[in-house]
Amino acid sequence: MIENGVIGSWVPQPDPANFGFPVVAFCSVTITQEIGHDAIIESLSAIPEIIEVHTVTGNSDLMVRIAARSNPDMQRVLDAMIATKSVVRCSSVIVLNSHIQGRTLPLMEAAAKPV
Repeated sequence: MIENGVIGSWVPQPDPANFGFPVVAFCSVTITQEIGHDAIIESLSAIPEIIEVHTVTGNSDLMVRIAARSNPDMQRVLDAMIATKSVVRCSSVIVLNSHIQGRTLPLMEAAAKPV
């Protein structure tokens, strides 16, 4: 499975809530198109609270997952994103409770069944 790329890594998945970052939000981000994705990703990766960034389709350009110490701290992180001058607008939703995360076994079982 490793040789085929099914298992991409054996990296531990620390839970940010257990080391002081209990507030999680997903942000739809609209970017300045002229700058290019590489420069924007470089700017955003300088913000340690940003734990995932994905280019997406739809009304926004990126989907960003953020961990913060509190709601006011989340505001600080959002302000830091805007301060990069590469983000035009972001719309965030705060996670109230997580129910399913990182679940891939049912997907692998479905992929193994004949179509």
